[in-house]
Amino acid sequence: MIGHGAHFIRGAELYKDKWIFYNLGSLIMEFEAGNSIIPPEMYQAYGLDGHSKPSQLHHQRAVDEKGNFKGFSGDKKFSQNIILELEINDDRRLTTLNVIPLDLGMTRDNALKRGLPIIPSENEATLVMNRLNEISKRFNTSFEYDKKRNIFSI
Repeated sequence: MIGHGAHFIRGAELYKDKWIFYNLGSLIMEFEAGNSIIPPEMYQAYGLDGHSKPSQLHHQRAVDEKGNFKGFSGDKKFSQNIILELEINDDRRLTTLNVIPLDLGMTRDNALKRGLPIIPSENEATLVMNRLNEISKRFNTSFEYDKKRNIFSI
């Protein structure tokens, strides 16, 4: 089963021989580059008029008066996400589970590239894995980072 929840990873566990990933995070969080349909009240809430562009609104939502990132852009956990690569045999049994780190780069200098997934550097991938392991501790689950393949495995 696949569902939608928080925009950040929430840990994993093996329960009755079945994997549960409580949240993978977001695959994409593209706000500033898109052609959003935004109600006028949203613009008003951020002190913008009806002639403002969606990119102006999202910029106001992403940074404070001093230019510091805030909200989704202000907390690294929103940039640290994962996707899963599964191999299933003919008996419909899971044979391989790879956890692939993603970096959405919510603080990239280029606003058009914020929220778009990339495979992170080794340092960033290690941070994602450390976070996943920390929040999975309560489920007695941990993953190891395979630097050559840039994946996590059990």
